[in-house]
Amino acid sequence: MKSMDGLQPRNRLADTGSPYLEQHAHNPVHWHPWGPDAFKEAKERNLPILVSIGYSTCHWCHVMARECFEDASTADVMNSVQVNVKVDREQHPGVDAVYMEAAQALNGSGGWPLNVFIDHDGRPFLVVTYLPKERWVGLIREINRLWRDEETRIADAAAALASHLEKQNFGEASSVRVAPEKLLETSRSHFDSKNPGFAMGNSPMKFPPSQTIDWLLEHGGDEGREMALDILTAMMDSGLHDRIGGGFHRYSVDERWRVPHFEKMTYDNAQLMGVYARAALLTGPGMLGNDLLAAAVSTADWFLREMRITDDNGVFRGYATAVDADDPLGEGSYYAWPPSELFSVLGENDARWIAQRWNISGDGGLPDAGSADPAHPHSGEFEPVASWIPHPRGAGGYPESYRPAESSESGRRDAEREAKIASRLLAARRNRPSPVRDDKILTDQNALVLEGLSRLARYGGGDTYRRAALELADLMVDRFGLAETAGSVGPAAGIYRTDGIEAYITDYGYLAMALTGVYGLSGNPLYVVAAEKAAREAVGRLATGDGAYYGTPIPADESGFDDLFKRSVEDFDGASPAGQHALGIAFARLYTITGNSEWKAKVDALLEARGPTAQAAPSGTASLIRLASIRENPDTLVVAGPSDHPKTHALLAETRRTAGPDLLVVAADSAAADLADVTASWAELEGRIGLEKPQLLVCREGFCSLPAFTIEEARARLEQLDRRSR
Repeated sequence: MKSMDGLQPRNRLADTGSPYLEQHAHNPVHWHPWGPDAFKEAKERNLPILVSIGYSTCHWCHVMARECFEDASTADVMNSVQVNVKVDREQHPGVDAVYMEAAQALNGSGGWPLNVFIDHDGRPFLVVTYLPKERWVGLIREINRLWRDEETRIADAAAALASHLEKQNFGEASSVRVAPEKLLETSRSHFDSKNPGFAMGNSPMKFPPSQTIDWLLEHGGDEGREMALDILTAMMDSGLHDRIGGGFHRYSVDERWRVPHFEKMTYDNAQLMGVYARAALLTGPGMLGNDLLAAAVSTADWFLREMRITDDNGVFRGYATAVDADDPLGEGSYYAWPPSELFSVLGENDARWIAQRWNISGDGGLPDAGSADPAHPHSGEFEPVASWIPHPRGAGGYPESYRPAESSESGRRDAEREAKIASRLLAARRNRPSPVRDDKILTDQNALVLEGLSRLARYGGGDTYRRAALELADLMVDRFGLAETAGSVGPAAGIYRTDGIEAYITDYGYLAMALTGVYGLSGNPLYVVAAEKAAREAVGRLATGDGAYYGTPIPADESGFDDLFKRSVEDFDGASPAGQHALGIAFARLYTITGNSEWKAKVDALLEARGPTAQAAPSGTASLIRLASIRENPDTLVVAGPSDHPKTHALLAETRRTAGPDLLVVAADSAAADLADVTASWAELEGRIGLEKPQLLVCREGFCSLPAFTIEEARARLEQLDRRSR
């Protein structure tokens, strides 16, 4: 195989299935992929091991590669004094997680590239992130000296760090019940009302707080919902939002959401797609609600248009992982619109109108490919580019007519004009050299897309997104054999992360959660069967024994490679939910659907085990607190009545459209007809199959409220549930 620059690979990273590793296949560094060969060589040569972890769209990974790993003299030193291992953190999140823990313990922070120096037992003794060439070469020479001359010092440091990491905990097991109030209090204290978002200490950066927003919308009361809507509106009207092509960038480097870090991640956009759709429904009719839904729809369209992967025969295989921040003209140039180019594409009238509406200013054109300094994208030519990123929420506030409080004829005309202009700019942008896409298809990322598409389809997106959700759900059910022996709820055929790599906790957790979510859209009990299979496999492979779950399983084959010095447990949410928290949400949903007390027990055990973590850091455990909120209100919405009755269909559609994402809807007669041998044991269906009059029942643990027979009664009942959950 040829490397990306046409040269023959010079190391072992070709054909790994990782765009990130294959970016390094032509380095003069003698990289190994993660595996036993590197450890064997290190022992034979008696050298330390460098584990360098990154991902394909990581900007500083690219910078360090250019300065160090592509430099022949630096590579000569690296090859002579250590054994070098490259890891794609998205392929091996367990490796990344355990060494990121070490970085946090040693340095108080982490990041990528994550360069970890380990001994032959896999124990870390030093961790650094990006270093320029001179400091990097000096460091690895000094490590080699210590390895040769002061071996005991390194061994003691590795043993001490490993011992410290094994003992980390947040206190004795306890209830998580008071954490919801703590999360609201913490959100309030960190909320930036001027530039809505959550402040990060002294850093001006702002990230999309997807899990916290999800909880605030559903369980944060009026205050929490208002905070969530303010943040969603600010992000939507900022440089973070790609108003031309859809989707959101990774984060903002400034407090005003003006200048983003331009990579676009599947995990961010999958979550935001669903959250924006739900927020639009909660906001109701009007310009803001329309814009929130448009943000969700354009994000879904970005997935369908730019992230969808098919094989050589055109068969759908899933969605890609990310789009790089860097592009041939320098970071951000692909998304920038200097006024001169607006005039060229749109003509004077539309260019002036959209420049004012989007707060675009300055002059000049995009930098030439040779003039951008890719190592320092925020200097020189990049400064004017910042003012060329669409940002309606300008320093002086919105244009007076930007978003009328209620629908108006002028507001509708402006929105239509903006949409037409965005379409013209998208067509023009396709002529620019585009950032690189990471084409890995990962189970957990695709499961998040499935959850997001299911929500969008429920909350007003339309049939296009329903079809996309069902297509993806069926693909994943087939891929992992989750539909085999339909009447059984035994283990699955075997879930994996991507070809040749075992599943991580997020693969299990997100998949089980998403399959219950798509059941809430479609009502097909097969997805519940599939979710139960995935959940049981996760329990069998990852359970710690105290109610929590490891990130990676202990290899079943005793002769298999396993050089992680410890099995990590995900304590906190990151950009997406902690895997065991998502698995817990799947357990809770399965309990409300099936009434099987097995799932209730697993929810309670997980909350008991992880309660101290939520108490200590509520803002880092929003998805766990969401699980606690679901457990407090384990309601199921049962729509009974003849399957072919139009009023049954109307009640079912309204209930699915209105209910929260964790309030799942069971169509009694359809469920019984579709998979009777499985649904016969579902507690909430007992006595509710074959009823002649269409009705909605709110049921909890076998007991149901009085039925609602009309759409108006159903809406009132659902509004009561919404108020109670908040």
